Amino acid sequence: MFREPASISVSSVDAPAAKKSVSAQTPEPTAADVPSEVAEHTPASLDTLVIPVLDFREVALEEVVDFLNLKVREMEGSGRNYQFVISKAQDTVSTDAETTVSLYLEDVTFTEALNVICEEADCRWELSDGGVVRIFSVEE
Repeated sequence: MFREPASISVSSVDAPAAKKSVSAQTPEPTAADVPSEVAEHTPASLDTLVIPVLDFREVALEEVVDFLNLKVREMEGSGRNYQFVISKAQDTVSTDAETTVSLYLEDVTFTEALNVICEEADCRWELSDGGVVRIFSVEE
């Protein structure tokens, strides 16, 4: 989370022993300063986060989910923290290491990426109020 640097003003007097006065002003908080537990987690908010390139060739779904978690942490300045998880509620869930994803996407939002990934892996996703994106098999 980055903030604007504090504004600093320096004044000097044309005297041999001139004193400099420095005053700092704290900038007003921005939306990015709102703690993640307060920020809104909606599918529309996932549309504001864009991944420049997704390039997977026969990558296990678990590794794809790990990549999404890494990318969203890189974008923490969004003011929202998300966590992507694979739901393994049943023994018949096919979203394991044998499920692979192959795709190439450019300038894609997280929502679009999730839709394409789930289509490729024959699964679905849902977003909870707490920012957890649960990926689960169609059978669940």
